[in-house]
Amino acid sequence: MSVPTPELDKQHAVIESGAAGTLGDFYDWLTDEKGWVLAEWTQDGMRNDYLKPVYFRPDQLFADFFGIDLDKIESERRAILEELRTQ
Repeated sequence: MSVPTPELDKQHAVIESGAAGTLGDFYDWLTDEKGWVLAEWTQDGMRNDYLKPVYFRPDQLFADFFGIDLDKIESERRAILEELRTQ
């Protein structure tokens, strides 16, 4: 296959290392078993600090943590599919 896949290769290496599974297990433990949420400090109009829950897709959070660009992964997958179609 002649399509370069640096992001898919990076993702594959993370998965093969077991780091993604460990991070996923930890996230599940925090959110499901402990009932914790991620939050960020913010201020209201009166300059009072408070924590505000942060909502996100776990796959995007993990990709950000590992430095993986999910948009590039999708582009690489589409390029692979296109190459296979033209063969």
